[in-house]
Amino acid sequence: MKIVVGILFFCGVCGASPKTAFVLNGLGETLSLIDLENGTVENNLVTLGLAPNWVCVNDELVYVVNSISDNIYIIDIHTNLVADSVLLPEGSNPYAMEFLNDSIAYVSAFCTNSVFCINVKNGEILKTIPVGLSPEGICITGNKVFVAITAYDPNTYTWGEGMVYVVDAISNYVIDSVSVGTNPQHLEVDPDGELYVVCTGDYSTVLGVVYRVDAITHRVLDSLIMGGTPLSISISSDGIAWIGAGGWTDNGYVYMIDTGTESIIHGASNPILVGRGVLGVTCDGDGNCYTCNFGVDEVSMIDETGNVISTFGVGDGPQAIAIYELPYGIGDGERRADITLSVYPNPFRERTEISMQYAVGGMQEQLLTPYSSLPTICIYDLAGRLVRQFTIYDLRFTNHEIVWDGKDERGMRLKSGVYFLRFEVGSFVETNELMLVR
Repeated sequence: MKIVVGILFFCGVCGASPKTAFVLNGLGETLSLIDLENGTVENNLVTLGLAPNWVCVNDELVYVVNSISDNIYIIDIHTNLVADSVLLPEGSNPYAMEFLNDSIAYVSAFCTNSVFCINVKNGEILKTIPVGLSPEGICITGNKVFVAITAYDPNTYTWGEGMVYVVDAISNYVIDSVSVGTNPQHLEVDPDGELYVVCTGDYSTVLGVVYRVDAITHRVLDSLIMGGTPLSISISSDGIAWIGAGGWTDNGYVYMIDTGTESIIHGASNPILVGRGVLGVTCDGDGNCYTCNFGVDEVSMIDETGNVISTFGVGDGPQAIAIYELPYGIGDGERRADITLSVYPNPFRERTEISMQYAVGGMQEQLLTPYSSLPTICIYDLAGRLVRQFTIYDLRFTNHEIVWDGKDERGMRLKSGVYFLRFEVGSFVETNELMLVR
């Protein structure tokens, strides 16, 4: 498999602000846009399908999963128009969506107990993967797709044994399953490569628990008793897990976990208080959290210390949110230029090639001078230790290829496992995962 990271440098005017939040309003079935640079809100930006449930941003497009319409809207981030749609099987009730790359996405289908592997470029369903009962959240790391299996039985209105199914993204077959708590709805990977699974409970006697799972061995490492009814999760780049936890009386609740120390900072006994009915949450690149306060039609912005710093009025029933952040602007009137970072093969056994290519010739100095530093490619292990570093000194050429032989700086062979590639030039950073298989 070849992983390609497109690093986009934009010039001139585009439709989206450098930092924009797209808010899915479930009751209103509309999309709101929050310009996070100036604090303005545009409601009723796009009319969505029936029972929209999920929103995400990928490759300058906004994707909205419409559960009752059984389709996915694809919205151009620059024109704010529905550019295309993907039709799914009738009655499948799609729930969540995550991307493997710019072309391939996985969508959970709540009513057909399956996951669709989709080519979003042409709308083709590449494979329907049978999983457990009533799947909801999806998380992808490396070549593994983790699916939260709620085991909800709509006939008895009860939950069975909560599971996480593991799908191999190469073969598109289920390769493992992990037993967790009651009603796992969402899951996310932290910077150390560990999976955090939010189990909501049964909204009555069984309270919320977050399970920590090894994403390589699929072994449950620990469980954190949160209390209440945690629903959604987003983990920032500095390892803070933000959890939306409902709250339907006077206030909405947000929980907070430090994944580095595996400690609960805010739980059911001391939640961060925002507007009623917190459903979806997400983080931006600065570590701020944004919460969808369904009961009061608001989005709250919380800084990394847990303080609410802004509130935005949005559409009817906000329930999901996605952040778009423009990496870098060169200046008005100049052309757009791309840098493409690719890794092949991945997974690899003995060596892999890391290639960086400038798509627009002659733009090197314009692209890199504002950063005032040379591009570096660093390889880290799961513990965050730097094991290998490469620096690109000669910027006269549009193509650069670096071969990593799976060894550290001392020339010692590294063991099998997940490693993180970090491309950095000045303040711009892009990361991806590598899988070394001995």
